[in-house]
Amino acid sequence: MYFSIVVPVYSVEPYLRKCVDSILNQTAQEYELVLVDDGSPDGSPAICDAYAKADARVRVIHQENKGVSAARNAGIHAATGDYVLLLDSDDFWIEKDMLTELAELLKKTEADTLLFRVKAWSESEDTVRIKNAPFDYSVLDRFEQNATLHYIFSQRQFPVGVYAVCIRRSLLTGHRIDFIEGVKSEDYDWLLSVLLSSSRIYASDRVYYTYRMGRPASATHNIDLKHLKDLLATVSKWERAPGVMDETVKQDVRNYAAYLYSTALVISGGFAKELRGQAVSQLKQYRSALDGAQWRELKLIRVSALVFGLRFTAVVLQKLYQRKLKREMKKT
Repeated sequence: MYFSIVVPVYSVEPYLRKCVDSILNQTAQEYELVLVDDGSPDGSPAICDAYAKADARVRVIHQENKGVSAARNAGIHAATGDYVLLLDSDDFWIEKDMLTELAELLKKTEADTLLFRVKAWSESEDTVRIKNAPFDYSVLDRFEQNATLHYIFSQRQFPVGVYAVCIRRSLLTGHRIDFIEGVKSEDYDWLLSVLLSSSRIYASDRVYYTYRMGRPASATHNIDLKHLKDLLATVSKWERAPGVMDETVKQDVRNYAAYLYSTALVISGGFAKELRGQAVSQLKQYRSALDGAQWRELKLIRVSALVFGLRFTAVVLQKLYQRKLKREMKKT
């Protein structure tokens, strides 16, 4: 089993070595590491070149700054492995046997897409939380596409990020699944396309990935109206579940689009007061995404938005989210 690991690199000089070393320290040797320097203005490009010079498994692509989606696309298009893994350059893998264990699972299951679990880590507070629950193998072991998809959506086992999946490369190339360039909140659309195109989906309960929370320059730390606009575009694209034939899965995708809309509400509730008016104007255009939602919490959000308005609902959801996050973070 040969893996291609794609890492987009931009202004991560203090974190890059830890990221790359977590890959190069793997006990498995059958992989390539593709570092995509996205026109980084700091010392990151030199670090990438030094790794490539020292280790034949490392390749570097230098390009002008085009954004993380373009960098990921460039790395995936250059990849040669059987399976592709994506890693953000300020994050890192935890287990040295990760690739060995994934290879064994993939040989056993012949999965197109393999999910695994992620740990969020706040370096400043030294606290962590596991971002997704254990998987139900009584469902996954059936290898029935629609039943698996229904389980993933209805039980909220959707991958927490593009870094939480291992994907057969031929699935990406055969279905022409690329990240949409020039947008933010790009993960959701790409992951939906991947899962809906996967005939066989499996998972591991192992926590392999550490997501670094709160880095000042990170995209998730600097969410703006552009993020909101692009996320709502994804909501609009998927709220009618285009191309999905199974009626149960179609409703699942509609529910997920409504969940993304609720995520947009949470984001809006965190904006400064002077931006909330613009955010609400955008949200009003897509509130129909909540109309057909069947999940209980989404129905409650729809009622709140109708009775109390979008602005109030967004602020309340943001406060509830922050409270939940604080409750779930545990000292290491």
